[in-house]
Amino acid sequence: VLILPNGYYSMFDEEKLKDLQQWVRAGGRLIVMGNALNSFVDKDGFGLKTYASDESKEAMEEKEESYQKEQRLRRYEDSERSSISDYISGSIYSLKLDNSHPLAYGYGDTYFTLKSGSSRFSYLDEGWNVAVLEDATQPLSGFAGFRAKEKLNETLVFGTEPMGRGEIIYMVDNPLFRAFWENGKLLFANAVFMVGQ
Repeated sequence: VLILPNGYYSMFDEEKLKDLQQWVRAGGRLIVMGNALNSFVDKDGFGLKTYASDESKEAMEEKEESYQKEQRLRRYEDSERSSISDYISGSIYSLKLDNSHPLAYGYGDTYFTLKSGSSRFSYLDEGWNVAVLEDATQPLSGFAGFRAKEKLNETLVFGTEPMGRGEIIYMVDNPLFRAFWENGKLLFANAVFMVGQ
C-alpha cells in the first residue's frame, strides 16, 4: 500500500507515472488524497478526469470566459466580495454513498464530508464512484461561494479504479483532515485494509 497524502508531487513525470502504474498492476494499492490527485488527473492510463466530456469542458470554459469579461468592469469596492465567489473555506456536504463497496463498509447510504476547496473531478467511467456529490448548491454547514458550488455539481469525492491486480483509491476530500474529522477515519481504514482484499 502506498499512500500519497495531500500535497504537491512535482516528481511524478511521465516516466514515474508509468512505473507507478506498473507497480499497481502487479498488485499494489495506491491511495491518493487531496491535491495529490492533481498529479494523476487527465493523464494517460488513469481514469481520473476533470470533465466527463469535451462538451462539458467547453461549456465550463465558455461560462468562465463570460464571467471574466463581466469582471473587467467591476467596481474596486466589490473586488473582495467577487473573489469569495470561488472560495470554499470549509463546508460540510452530504454525499451519496455506495455502502455496498468495501471502501464504504460500516456506513449508511450517506457520508458527511468536509470540503476545503473546489477541486472537481468527473465520475469515473471505469471503476467505482463510491461517494459522489450530486448537488452542491447548499452545504449543510459552512460557506461556499456560488461559483465554487456550480463547479462541484455532479462530482466524484471518493472512488476506486482497478488496474491489473491492483487498485487506485481516489480521495478528493481528506477523510483525516487535521485528525479531527472523525467521520472519515473508518473510510481511511477501509482504504488501507479492506479494498482489494
